[in-house]
Amino acid sequence: GNTGNVVRGNHADNNGVNGIIALLGATGNRFEQNSMHGNTGFDARDLNPLGSNVWINNDCEHDSPDGICGIG
Repeated sequence: GNTGNVVRGNHADNNGVNGIIALLGATGNRFEQNSMHGNTGFDARDLNPLGSNVWINNDCEHDSPDGICGIG
C-alpha cells in the first residue's frame, strides 16, 4: 500500500527472486534509472494495473508487464 515513493539509481542484481517489485496496492510510485540484471524471477515487476506507477529509464532484461523497463 505504499504510495508517493521515488525509487531511483539502484542496482538490484543477482537476487534469488525479483530485482525491484511493486506489490499489489503499491501505486503512485516512480521508478527511474534503476539497473536490474540476473535475477531469478523478474528483474522488474509491477503487480498493479499498467499506469498505476511510473517506470522511466530503467535498465533490465526480464520485466512484467512486458515493456516497463523500456518506457522513457
